[in-house]
Amino acid sequence: MSMKVKRSTAGEVRDMFAQIKKRKLEAARADEFDFEKRVAYAKAEEEKIKRQRRNREKQKKEEKKKEAESSLPQSTLTSEELMMQKMMGFGSFETSKT
Repeated sequence: MSMKVKRSTAGEVRDMFAQIKKRKLEAARADEFDFEKRVAYAKAEEEKIKRQRRNREKQKKEEKKKEAESSLPQSTLTSEELMMQKMMGFGSFETSKT
């Protein structure tokens, strides 16, 4: 077993540097692609969350509207009182506190 190390020529060293440089460039391109892919994925997720939030808010609004409609008291007012309410511009002659 010999302990001598083979000496590299200048051409072999240049080739090795070229290979290393090529690997680094490929890795950088892969990272750029991965970064763009991650950004696109994050943007899509953000849009999805916004849509879900809007849908939830819309549903809550509809539920409140339904509750408000169902909780309206049945009017026992006469037609004169109804006309008076419309003229004066408010909902009822009743108190707001129940």
